[in-house]
Amino acid sequence: LDLVRAERAAGVPASKIVVGGFSQGGHIAARAALECEEQLAGCVVLSSWVGEIASEEGAGSGAGGKQLSRLPFFIGHGEVDPMVPPALGHKSNQYITSLGNQVTFRTYAGVAHSCNMQELDDVKDFLAGVLEDDLTLAEVGATSAGKLKKWLLGKGVDITGCLEKQDLVDKATEFLSK
Repeated sequence: LDLVRAERAAGVPASKIVVGGFSQGGHIAARAALECEEQLAGCVVLSSWVGEIASEEGAGSGAGGKQLSRLPFFIGHGEVDPMVPPALGHKSNQYITSLGNQVTFRTYAGVAHSCNMQELDDVKDFLAGVLEDDLTLAEVGATSAGKLKKWLLGKGVDITGCLEKQDLVDKATEFLSK
């Protein structure tokens, strides 16, 4: 969290800060994101795990005990990872989701304890989504289907079954109304 505080002191808004890491670094990044007292833009966790966090305030409540809003997470895991078994990636997804966070969870066939180009592309898309300026309800209908799709995925919204632009508009409207 010292790095987050340093960026904040340098004038970077918390809404433009994403923490992330690979393996143990992913574990540290997720814990920092869940315990941070400010709402960050998101967290990237690759080939890692996140266990339950016991603190006086509780995970996701920040240092001041104030409940933070849904934090977007990207969790990517290789399906043949011998160092951090894929089951731990699934458990991390379940745990972080149970705290009320928006999680984009992806597994990658044939990938061990590493990354492939598809995973890096997915991370790039996630970052573009969470760092992009937020849409307002008034802007949703006038936004292109491609931009809506990218924005929704960046926010961790499941767009399965959205075949028409109106489906994406409905999902975005629902997300923004929460």
